[in-house]
Amino acid sequence: MVYPGSDTPIVGVHIEQVGDQYSLYLRRSDGELTVTHGADVPGGLCYPGDVLLHLLASGMSMEQAAYHVDELEPGFDAQAEVSRRSETDMAAWRMADHLRREQLKAQFRRDRHGEPEYAAGVDVTAG
Repeated sequence: MVYPGSDTPIVGVHIEQVGDQYSLYLRRSDGELTVTHGADVPGGLCYPGDVLLHLLASGMSMEQAAYHVDELEPGFDAQAEVSRRSETDMAAWRMADHLRREQLKAQFRRDRHGEPEYAAGVDVTAG
């Protein structure tokens, strides 16, 4: 027997607050069999925005996800949350990309010119 997987439509959502986190259960169906999956999220779902992103990542439309999160926190602005998180993620990505480029440049200079590590700005006389 093959159970409905993550590629089957979500036909139901149950969200409950347990302590300071949310528990999320997605019910999926392939038309013949319905299965309920609990969300397994490292770090947990601490904020309504976390629940929103997990629903979106699970394949739910923005409108449906916003509806379910609005039940948790009436007036929650799903579009603003996605935009805010996207901008935060983009800044972190740009910084990581910049640092990686600098590492590659330094590695290229060392490989091309055979410069020892101290020539790349490391003071070997200290200590």
